Amino acid sequence: MGDAERADRAKILVVDDEQPVREVLREILKGEGYAVDCASGGAEALERARAGTYDLVITDVRMADMDGLTLLHELNALSPAPYVIIVTAWPSMDDVLESVRGRAANYLVKPFQVKEVCKVVAETLEGVEY
Repeated sequence: MGDAERADRAKILVVDDEQPVREVLREILKGEGYAVDCASGGAEALERARAGTYDLVITDVRMADMDGLTLLHELNALSPAPYVIIVTAWPSMDDVLESVRGRAANYLVKPFQVKEVCKVVAETLEGVEY
């Protein structure tokens, strides 16, 4: 299956409490052929993930209702558990270590470049069967 076919079937959930960030990520990923849903916080994302299956969740670390690291741990309890990419504007060693311990697939730092997002998502989803 080619990259374009794979992208058409990958389902991604973008989680960020800042609407502009959600919109930018959604447009980037849709442009790459992914099916994209958005959630404005961790609680909404967890509800959506429990109701449907996502191949990948891209979540901000700092959010009001549930932070991205807590969401990461909750998503790991799902079967099947989606891959998770952690995004933050304020990288810290503690967050990086917690992401690794929580089995995050990757980490992005804001502001990010379009090519960087596409590369990290493609690498994360490489080898996933749809």
